[in-house]
Amino acid sequence: MKRTLAVLLLSIVFGHVHAQEIAIIGSKSLEATEDGVSLLALQDLAVGETYYFTENEYNNTTNRFDDAAESVVRITITSAIGKGNVIYFKENTPSSSNTFTASVSAGSGSVSVQHIAGSGPFSIASNGEALYVYTDSDADPTNGVTEIHAAFFPGSSSYAPTNLTGGPIPSALDPTPDFPNAILVDDFPQFSYNNEPYFSGGVNRVEYNTSAADRTNVNKDKLEEAANYIFAGTNTDLSTTAFTNFNLDATPPSVAITTAGSTASSVDFAVTFSETVSGVDLSDFTLETSTAVTASLAGISGSGANYTVTVNNLTGHGTVNIALKASGTGIQDMAGNAFSGGYTALPHPVGDAYDVSKAIYAGDEDRASHFENSTRSLTFNDDGTKMFILGPADRILEYSLSTAYDISTATYAGNDERFSVAAQETQSQSMVFNNDGTKMFVMGDAGKDINEYTLSTAYDVSTAVFAGNAERFSISNQEQSPTCLAFNNEGTKMYVTGSDGRDINEYSLATAFDVSTAAFAGNAERFSVAGQEAFPQSLVFNSEGTKMFVLGSASDRINEYHLSIAYDVSTAVFAGNGERLRVSGQEAIPVSMAFDKAGTKVFVLGRDTRRINEYSLAGPVIWDALSNQLVDEDATLSPFAAIEVLDPNGDNLSATITLDDNAKGTLSGAGLSGSGPYTLTATDAASLQTTLRALVFNPADNRVAVGNTETTTFTIMVSDGPFSVTDSHTTVVSNAVLEFLADISNTTHVSCTGGTDGSLTAGVTNGTPNYSYQWSNGASIDDSSSDGNTISGLAAGTYTVTVTDKNGSTATASGTITEPASLTGGTVQ
Repeated sequence: MKRTLAVLLLSIVFGHVHAQEIAIIGSKSLEATEDGVSLLALQDLAVGETYYFTENEYNNTTNRFDDAAESVVRITITSAIGKGNVIYFKENTPSSSNTFTASVSAGSGSVSVQHIAGSGPFSIASNGEALYVYTDSDADPTNGVTEIHAAFFPGSSSYAPTNLTGGPIPSALDPTPDFPNAILVDDFPQFSYNNEPYFSGGVNRVEYNTSAADRTNVNKDKLEEAANYIFAGTNTDLSTTAFTNFNLDATPPSVAITTAGSTASSVDFAVTFSETVSGVDLSDFTLETSTAVTASLAGISGSGANYTVTVNNLTGHGTVNIALKASGTGIQDMAGNAFSGGYTALPHPVGDAYDVSKAIYAGDEDRASHFENSTRSLTFNDDGTKMFILGPADRILEYSLSTAYDISTATYAGNDERFSVAAQETQSQSMVFNNDGTKMFVMGDAGKDINEYTLSTAYDVSTAVFAGNAERFSISNQEQSPTCLAFNNEGTKMYVTGSDGRDINEYSLATAFDVSTAAFAGNAERFSVAGQEAFPQSLVFNSEGTKMFVLGSASDRINEYHLSIAYDVSTAVFAGNGERLRVSGQEAIPVSMAFDKAGTKVFVLGRDTRRINEYSLAGPVIWDALSNQLVDEDATLSPFAAIEVLDPNGDNLSATITLDDNAKGTLSGAGLSGSGPYTLTATDAASLQTTLRALVFNPADNRVAVGNTETTTFTIMVSDGPFSVTDSHTTVVSNAVLEFLADISNTTHVSCTGGTDGSLTAGVTNGTPNYSYQWSNGASIDDSSSDGNTISGLAAGTYTVTVTDKNGSTATASGTITEPASLTGGTVQ
């Protein structure tokens, strides 16, 4: 394990799993004019991406460029450049200027090229140099680099033994020990620098063949083949002819998903791609839960090859996992290869899943019986619709289940569907399938070995064929009385339990689910269960390999162990007597056990009773309780209208409902007793769910100031006797009803003394339409009349209106109409 971790760390440090982004495909050195370099975009290059080019010599011992006397050039993408396009930059005249002109394949984007101050002058030697393009966290190449994308070596007199050009790159300058994906162009034909055209001009031009026809179907091997380059050509600018049908990387990325951490209410899944990818977002994933679990996809973080998907709001009992969609994700690697296949994480246990201390015997009505005498091993297919029993006649019997993992619905598939292993093993003890049911393994006490079978139809044992003696594996050096065989989920580890050593022996498989490649992991990796069980009979792991269960016929118990490193049995610790399950009430000699896929049921097979006993590991479950439901004090609400209730044990459920403050309102409904806390009883989960959904909440009146709100929280505890579950997600936000007000919004006064052309218009605030208006002069109108809320033809005086809204609430207002003062007598001159 330490060696694996070290390899992983080296991969992270040197980044050598990354796809390359840019390569050198040509250089020129002209004594009288400027030098130039031709680069190829191996991927789409986005605006802002930065690369470095140098003539310094890379030291693959120190992982840096030791000689800082040569130039360093920064290349920045200023306009996006598509994969397959060529960038050419050359030094401006005079050659000592350290300034550049850059060009790109027509219409493909643009770059800026800048000499790094402090580095040596830009001057590609005419007798050849080692050239590199790389990425770095800064402009200093002497403190290590993050990735070398390409190296170009046309030859150098400094390294040629007889003043020759060309040849392979010197080993000390080769970057591929640290960056094995780097595009390395070297090993050109060797010629003497003493002869023309090298004597006077040096190696003045090297470039990948400029013919457009030679730039199709290009891959890494072709780029690295010296025969595909023009060597020592004429003094011309390097070509920017684009490449077509470019195919540097044709392999789509793969992915692995594991649990990275969890709490009682959330779990993080680590999503690790085989290389840097883009286009990853939360919509690429789907959430999968067992029946009694609810959860939410909460968010995603990360970049490159590593992402974390968070699932929260976990409630219930069972398992949760995420699946990466097989298509339509838009995920692709840096070469543009689309992610081509879905992947599902191993289920993560939620609540009481895989907790045998919570097990409840399902009762005699749920047990299955009448199998062969002295049965030895029990297993299911991957969805629980088939069950297999290994019997004493060394035959495997197949059963169909009309309801998944409900053994009371099992039907024998018939003698035509059974399979005999007697030709390979006469004392068979244990059988296991691989993940997809295309392989079957049977371990026996007579041969003390594991026999492998191939199934042409998945999980159809009648189609099984023995894989041959070359594919069997002996465990006799570790266990003389083997009783159980198990694998990890990937099939890269195998475990054998026996009553002779009373321990678990671990094996590593070089090829997954190929037992012929198994190797014993050593005594340091074995685990003794002798302190808990003298005759271990069956071994099962939970879905993540963090729990291990051992069934024994001496104690008649299932013992639980916790593994600090998944599937590493040497790290197992006994969970204690409080976490074990005794099955002696149902079986005197239990020989095999199996869990359902969600870890909410465990099945125990008895040797002599020929029965399979079912135990439920989960208590009742509540989900889909809602928060922030709005209601005002004049209305009512059914706060549990969407609630779901499930109980794996089936019946005898009761519920207690508590409001955080009874003054905030009351519950009412059929079957409800008490005044807070309230109680409900029902015969089964469906009845309780129906009753809860029908309950009505009536918020209290006038309990908060006008304009404010107040939240009522409901706590529901559902119990089936042995177990209970509590939920307090349901909250009701009650709005106080605002005061209903009336006013006179408009007044028209009488125009002359004694007139009757006055009018009044009533207004309302916070009421519920429609309204009716009763005026003190006897007028009665409503919103539907042509006058609406206005009365007219009024003489001077004070009038009062009473407004009634749709709910029957009333409000009053008064308005006064005036008239002009009357004229008094006088003398007219």
